[in-house]
Amino acid sequence: LQLQQNSGTNLDIAAETVTLNGTGLSSTGAMLNASGNNTWSGKILVNSAASIDANTGSSLNILAASLGSTIIDGVAAGANLTTAGAGLITVNGGIGGNIGNVIQNGTGTTVLAGIDTYTTGTTVSSGALRLTNNSALAGATNGATVISGATLQIARDASGANINEAGVATILNGTGNNSGNGALENVNGNNTYNGAITLGSAAQIDADTGSNLRL
Repeated sequence: LQLQQNSGTNLDIAAETVTLNGTGLSSTGAMLNASGNNTWSGKILVNSAASIDANTGSSLNILAASLGSTIIDGVAAGANLTTAGAGLITVNGGIGGNIGNVIQNGTGTTVLAGIDTYTTGTTVSSGALRLTNNSALAGATNGATVISGATLQIARDASGANINEAGVATILNGTGNNSGNGALENVNGNNTYNGAITLGSAAQIDADTGSNLRL
């Protein structure tokens, strides 16, 4: 399923439920934001392991009625969700309890802005996974792992409020996805990360200029 800007007009798809399977044509995503800054407001159900991608220069806003409303979930328990591509994907809603692992792939950035209830694990394999909600990752009892060359980011929410991130055990590796920006990076604000941090190998934690990170 591809979303593509139409003659310069971005798409705003409302109240459509879609069920995803697999990685799509040429592994470009079962759902692909091909161009433009588009919004999908319908429920996304993952039937088997599936990926959502955004191309370079594009953004996909997956928008729930509220940040506490589940917008992505599995048809049954254990379906893995991968976000990938070189663009920006923002999940403005919760990732539900039937999702298994959440995996960030590709060179782009995925923003988790909602209250998440999935209970397995999170892997940041490449690119950046950005948390802008206190309860992003909240249910991930198996913790989060950042692979060398990737970055887990923390940033203020859309209203400018600082983040007090729920305690999720995290394993860090490497120096980040962008010339040493850190395997864990505080992008802006005065934020707190409450999870226990373990170094899987030599790793770097950064706070960008003007920001503070409390561990």
